[in-house]
Amino acid sequence: MGLLPALAALAWGGLWLRRTLTGAPAVAVCESAVMEDAVVLTGTVVREERLFTAELPVVSLLAVSGERVAAGTPLAILCEDGEEFFRAELLLRLRREAEEPRTKDRRAALGELRRTLARRDFPALPDAARSAAAVLALPAGTRTLSGEIAALERAGAESAVVFAPAPGVFVAGDGGEVWGRLVTGQRWRFESSIPCERLAAGDAVTLRLPFGREVPAQVESDDPLTLRGDRALEALLDAGPVTVTVVLGRWEGLRLPVAALRQAEDGICVLRAAGALSAPAEVTVLCRRGEEALVVSDDLRAGMEILLP
Repeated sequence: MGLLPALAALAWGGLWLRRTLTGAPAVAVCESAVMEDAVVLTGTVVREERLFTAELPVVSLLAVSGERVAAGTPLAILCEDGEEFFRAELLLRLRREAEEPRTKDRRAALGELRRTLARRDFPALPDAARSAAAVLALPAGTRTLSGEIAALERAGAESAVVFAPAPGVFVAGDGGEVWGRLVTGQRWRFESSIPCERLAAGDAVTLRLPFGREVPAQVESDDPLTLRGDRALEALLDAGPVTVTVVLGRWEGLRLPVAALRQAEDGICVLRAAGALSAPAEVTVLCRRGEEALVVSDDLRAGMEILLP
């Protein structure tokens, strides 16, 4: 230890002894903590999506909000009256009844045929082929359903059904003219009219979304402020304003009162409370928040006591 640090330690030891004689010295306990540099912003999320609107009196949603759907999935029935709704609903139900058993049996039969070919089991090949052909043939019950389906299609029942034009995530509307949205891409933009001088175009940040999820994002523009990303789309489906936290930096260390920091010859120190003696511990200050500081030090551990002036 150099001369000046030694004198500083002696002076601080004298201060601790004087406080001991006049009363209990004021101490603080080192605590492990995480501090971050962040700003809170409110704005709107812009997605790649298609809006569905209607002014018809009957709107019956078939897809669940937040559900990922394939292209061609029925999303809703839009119609003028109950009779039209009944025809559209019946058409969809009959199609499901006609397709589901055939699909299951067809997959099983074709799968067995492929396995037979893969094994090169030529003696069993005729039986496997006949089984597949029997399943692929249209059963009598299915032919009856096909006739009912064709009659409903000729009556225009399908015109009341809205199908997904592409794969995506369906989101129910808010009760107005927009009865639903189909989010078709993973990319999104967060736009805010609140200026923030601490963000510049090109900055890589962490965005804390509603419900605490964090995703990487990048500042696309600082005027107007726009951030873009391609993660956690399901947490950003709401159409209204959303409040997010932009994390600029995060540090882990020991939390101390700013008042405990002392200027020494070689930098910043704190004074450890060590019984009748006290010893200086050099610290590196990571950040300050009000009356608290976050530091790292080779000489301090969580739970240690330090002296306050």
